[in-house]
Amino acid sequence: RTPDGDIKKRKARFCCRGDMQEDDFETFAPVVSWTSVWFFLVLNMVIGWTTCSIDFSSAFLQADLPSPIWVHLPQGFTSNKHGKTCLCLKKSQYGLTVAPRLWYQHLITALKDMGLQQSTQDPCLLYKKDLLIIVYVDDVGVAAPSSALIDKFVTDLRNRGFELTREGSFSEFLGIKFEEDKEAGTVTLTQKGLIKKVILAAGLEQCNPNRTPA
Repeated sequence: RTPDGDIKKRKARFCCRGDMQEDDFETFAPVVSWTSVWFFLVLNMVIGWTTCSIDFSSAFLQADLPSPIWVHLPQGFTSNKHGKTCLCLKKSQYGLTVAPRLWYQHLITALKDMGLQQSTQDPCLLYKKDLLIIVYVDDVGVAAPSSALIDKFVTDLRNRGFELTREGSFSEFLGIKFEEDKEAGTVTLTQKGLIKKVILAAGLEQCNPNRTPA
């Protein structure tokens, strides 16, 4: 959904039972901190760079597996082969304990090959002379001095085999909407969709609004 609560797109996924995995692989994958997101917003407002959002399509499926993983057939599917049948995954899959880390390594390796450096303060904040990027799993914010440089960056990613959608300017992120007032030099963060959802869940639709310091 959008930050206002409207349906943006519908998804359906086949997910593995990661809770049934028996392995001792490292599974940690960092995401950008909100301090870095605020830095990204304020810096680009001050220097006037162009921004955009990138959404990677079925991101976890784009990473290779270091070793084979076998899974049961999804519920509702049958096989015409004799005996019991299972599937061997060729790519990472949603639900695997290692999927977030494999995707993170896959993306960060490509970005480094494209000349970007990781911040020593936040591994999901990357930069070079004419580009600034923040990464939260498969949601990426990009900023550059011109739209042409962003176009080139997106083209380079696609040439490396990444499936992605380039969206509009960096006006929303993780369900939060950013409203910039250039004259006042401010950015307002709103989350109307989530607030409406909480109000409905708590049965408070008919209550009177009240402003509080919190």
